[in-house]
Amino acid sequence: MAGELLEVLRFQRTLRDQNFSACPWVFFGEGGDRIKDFRGAWDRACIEAGLCDVLIDDQGQPLKKKKDEPVRIPNKLFHDFRKTAIRNMSRAGVPERVSMMVSGHKTRSVFDRYRIVNEDDLRLASQRVKEYLQEQVFLKSGVKTGHNQAQQESRINQSFIEGKGSRKEKA
Repeated sequence: MAGELLEVLRFQRTLRDQNFSACPWVFFGEGGDRIKDFRGAWDRACIEAGLCDVLIDDQGQPLKKKKDEPVRIPNKLFHDFRKTAIRNMSRAGVPERVSMMVSGHKTRSVFDRYRIVNEDDLRLASQRVKEYLQEQVFLKSGVKTGHNQAQQESRINQSFIEGKGSRKEKA
């Protein structure tokens, strides 16, 4: 463990040790007691962070509290961030088995439900296959790599024109 998460845990431990030395938990309530349900705190944190919607009545008007403030409800679930974490780990190249351990997934089938594939992922996959195939053409034609992208594409196109490539049309 490293970085910001490690620093948060160290801070919490120091805070606990200074104020509630008998407390066995890293995260605790105001009196050093166990947190039994975090949903109220989660809702307040979402609202304070602006991750909320204003509750609307049947006429499309905002519902108001006693102090004439609009009633706000969180629009993020704690569980939403599990998907975000898995997606970020996947895109960062973290091995899937490690991601499963971090997220607490025990089975592959459940883990796969969290791995959301979007259009950008598909475009990136297509681009990587294209680059791989271009590299294979370079290797087979004896052209050394290390040139910039425009030079590489120009050489690939020339290879296809001269019939050295595996396709008849230009890349």
